[in-house]
Amino acid sequence: NGIGDAAAVMIVGVNYATADLSADRTWQLPQSPEVGDVVRVKVAGLGGNTLTVQRNGSSTDHRIDTDSAITAAIESDNAAVEFVYVAANKWRVF
Repeated sequence: NGIGDAAAVMIVGVNYATADLSADRTWQLPQSPEVGDVVRVKVAGLGGNTLTVQRNGSSTDHRIDTDSAITAAIESDNAAVEFVYVAANKWRVF
């Protein structure tokens, strides 16, 4: 799933930047994940900007790595990160 210099909702599988960022952007995790779903993220040049990965759901759904985190920031050019939906309302970062 190629994503340009824009906000986006990612899909299960590989999601990669097709352009460098010109501003801070937010990419959301899938809305209705199933246990075992894997979302891989690969960014290009960030140009000093931040790519925020955000959960997609209500205020109590789909937390990222902790009981309270609803976002994860990527601040390094060409970084890659993987999110795995391990249990109801629980994404983990690898």
